[in-house]
Amino acid sequence: PRSSPASPAAPPRMSLEPTPAALDRLLVSSFYLLPVADALPFSRFIIHHSPSLSALLPAAPALPGPVTLVAFLAISLGVSRSEKFSRWVRFNACQVVALDLVAGGMQLVDGAVRTRPAVGEPLCNAVFYGVMAAVVYSWVKVARGEYADEIPGLSDFAKAQVKAGP
Repeated sequence: PRSSPASPAAPPRMSLEPTPAALDRLLVSSFYLLPVADALPFSRFIIHHSPSLSALLPAAPALPGPVTLVAFLAISLGVSRSEKFSRWVRFNACQVVALDLVAGGMQLVDGAVRTRPAVGEPLCNAVFYGVMAAVVYSWVKVARGEYADEIPGLSDFAKAQVKAGP
């Protein structure tokens, strides 16, 4: 059998934007706590099966509903559309909004399937792991000052919102 020639590596992405300031990175990192707070209720089955993990999860924020609503509105209305913030900050704000909408929407579905463990447990686990994977990926990219723009669907939404915005 013939081997195909190695495909050339994709060229590195180049950006004309300056590297985000440390304060912007800290601000954006804090935005991602919102979907974490909304995903925590989905960890109940994981904690049930692995009680040792419960020691790690209280370190994550457990924000009451009104606090998360105010944070959501502040990020979605005050940051994502404001020209006072860089495109990088606005992109991440839009991505946090999209991720939080997914987690919030899944809370409604969870209420409907709560009495059906065969559906509820896999759904809860998938939501928790999915949100946490997206947040950890985003935190790494944010710490590097890069766009966390490879989350299917969510990143496309954020790109479209930042393009369409002011």
